[in-house]
Amino acid sequence: MDICAIVMAAAEDERMQTKQTKVLLSAAGKPVVAWVKRALDDAGITDQVYVVGYRQEHVRQLLGEDVVFVLQEVALGTGHAVMMAESFLAGRDGACIILSGDAPLIRSETLAKLLETFERDRPSLLLLTATTDEPAGYGRIVRDEGGQIEKIVEERVAADGELGIAEINAGVYCFDASRLVWALNQLVSRPGGDEYWLTDAIQILRSNGDLVATLPVDKAEIQSVNTRQELEWASRALSRRNVARLMAQGVSIINPESTLVECDVEVGQDTVILPNCALRGQTVIGKDCTIGPDVRTKNGRVGDNSRVDQTRIVHSAIGDCCDVGPFAVIKEDSVIADNVNVGSFVEIVRSHVGEGSRILNQAYISDATLGIDCTVGANVVFATHNGEDPAPTEVGDHAYIGSNSTLIAPLTIGTNTFIAAGSTVTENVPDNALAIGRSRIEIKEDWMRRPR
Repeated sequence: MDICAIVMAAAEDERMQTKQTKVLLSAAGKPVVAWVKRALDDAGITDQVYVVGYRQEHVRQLLGEDVVFVLQEVALGTGHAVMMAESFLAGRDGACIILSGDAPLIRSETLAKLLETFERDRPSLLLLTATTDEPAGYGRIVRDEGGQIEKIVEERVAADGELGIAEINAGVYCFDASRLVWALNQLVSRPGGDEYWLTDAIQILRSNGDLVATLPVDKAEIQSVNTRQELEWASRALSRRNVARLMAQGVSIINPESTLVECDVEVGQDTVILPNCALRGQTVIGKDCTIGPDVRTKNGRVGDNSRVDQTRIVHSAIGDCCDVGPFAVIKEDSVIADNVNVGSFVEIVRSHVGEGSRILNQAYISDATLGIDCTVGANVVFATHNGEDPAPTEVGDHAYIGSNSTLIAPLTIGTNTFIAAGSTVTENVPDNALAIGRSRIEIKEDWMRRPR
């Protein structure tokens, strides 16, 4: 069966209060419209056209060249939006799914079921409906005495008796493509305005004797985002789905309500996620780890059997059997090898720390490469920036850098070297050497007894 989709992504809503188009706002780490595309892709519906309008160039840039775009210059209703894609429909005789680009919670499983039911029953139109105690804002489903759908009445034109109907239009349709084209040509603008409503196609098809059917769906899936409150609710709902996915895969999440997990995050079996963690982007965490509390990671990687406590990881990787934090920051493509201990209040930037090394509390390491089994004492600073480009520091295997030392790049510290505590190092240190770079202590006896 030929299958395509039309996504309406042109209309704007001033309630969102944004200079962007609302479909590009982020919900749980992805733009709203990207969630819709993902659901379509996962359901096997790859032939997609997006009806764009406001800031359409940004939507095009996000979605790329794998989909088709048509422009709705003036928003004249949902029917008019679909009319803009009429050339996309020419010659098709299969299924055409129509949905909104601002409904990120729609599931691929629901779309697959919609297609399966459509292919089995072959109606001219199959649409999703939901039942709710709070139907405000939605079109109401009006049925005849036999229980068949008769029409959808939009809230703004509904009679008092119709406003109490609990069954609502979900805004997701599966049309026979050829019958859709025919129905679009019958649409007329609404009295008192220039809008064309896609929902009028139901009465048009019914009056012609076409079969129109419905399929129930959970209302949670059809929530569109028109306000910041709705966007936050959708983000949290998407995160809850991801949390549930990880827990089903053997991950313990101690407080799911305080944990944010984005859709591309992967976590290994028997890892424990403690409260107040945010796992974003393409973060990958291994098996048997303890993460948190208060860990923030974006595109980070953590190996197996590691503990990360109150730490921020950004575009960086931590190996197996590491112990990191609390209050550490590891960022900008840093790599921490296996069996490394990183203490509290440590910051590591654009650096590689070799296997078995120890970074003690309050150290700052930038633009450095450390060999295996190195020790960096407390309050050590790798001074790499001269106001322009950072300079590198190379530290060999088994080096020991004493507390309160400052290494001023560019530097090469050899293998098996020892930097005495409190040293300021400005020259390269050869292998097996001791470097002391501090002033000799001067003691003045009885100094405190002198007259004030």
